[in-house]
Amino acid sequence: MTHQRCVSGGIEFGDSHGHLCSERADEWAAVFAANMAANRVRKATLSGVGLFTSDQDELVLRAYERHPDVFIPFLCQVDPDDAASKRYIEKELERGPWGGVGEIFLNTSGLVYAQPLPLPDGTMRPFRYPVPKDGANCEVFHFLFDKCAELGKLVWIHCERAMPLWQMLKKHPRTPVIWAHADYVTPPEDVRHLLNAWPKLTVEFGPGLRIALGELGAEEKMPSVVRRMAEWKEIVRDYPDRLTIGTDIIKWQSMANYAKVYETYRGLLKDLPPESARKIAYANFRRILKVA
Repeated sequence: MTHQRCVSGGIEFGDSHGHLCSERADEWAAVFAANMAANRVRKATLSGVGLFTSDQDELVLRAYERHPDVFIPFLCQVDPDDAASKRYIEKELERGPWGGVGEIFLNTSGLVYAQPLPLPDGTMRPFRYPVPKDGANCEVFHFLFDKCAELGKLVWIHCERAMPLWQMLKKHPRTPVIWAHADYVTPPEDVRHLLNAWPKLTVEFGPGLRIALGELGAEEKMPSVVRRMAEWKEIVRDYPDRLTIGTDIIKWQSMANYAKVYETYRGLLKDLPPESARKIAYANFRRILKVA
C-alpha cells in the first residue's frame, strides 16, 4: 500500500489514538509512519488492541524501535482481572520506553467489538473488550493509575459512561488521563462535567465526528452522535487547552483513507481561532506527552 497524501497543508497534528494492526504488523507500522509524514502528523501514540493476541506489546515495541521519531508506545496487555498484571505493569513502566498504559477499557456499551479484527495470518476473530469485572473497583486499574502518577506516565482509557471514569479520577486526581474518543457515545454534558472537575483529564475526540459526517461504516452511524455535534462544537470552542484529536484506525481498509481523515480534521479546526486550532491539533499532545 502506498501512503495517502493530504490535499490540504498548514497545521501540524499529533495523533492521540494510534493502533497497530496485528495483520502484517511491520508493514502496517511502515505505512502508518509514511502516512503521518505525508499528512503533517508529527507524532502518534501507538497501542495494540487489548488482549487480542499475546504479542501486542511486543509488536508495538518493535514498531517503535523501527520508527522511534514518530511513535510513542503504550502498554496495552493488561488483564484487569489478573493480579499478576500489576507486576507486569510495574516492570515494564519502570524499564521500558512506554508513554503510559492504554488503550485500556473501563466501560463499553457491548462486550464484543462490532466487527471481527484480523489476526496475523489474515483470518478474522471477534475482539472481546477486556473490561474489568469489578468496574471502577478494579485493583489492577487502581494500581496502574497510581504507578502512572508516580512515574509521570499517561493512562489512555476507553470509557463510554462518565460515572466509572469519574470514580477513578476521584481516587486518582494526580494521574494524567487521556479519555479516548469521548465524542463517540458519551453525552457532551458529561464530558463537560468531567473536564470542569478534573484538571489532569485530557479529552480525545475525532472518531465521533467522522461518524456524524458519514465517513465511517454505515453500521456505525449513530443518530445520537449527529444530534450532539452542535454541543461538541461548543466543547471544542470552550476547552482548547484540554483536547487532543485521534484516528482510532485498526484495519487496513481504514488506513487507506488516512489522508481523508486529516482533511476532515483540518476542516473541523479551520473555523477556530488559530491559536485554539494549533493547541488541539498538536500543542496539547506535545505538552501532555512531553515530546518536541
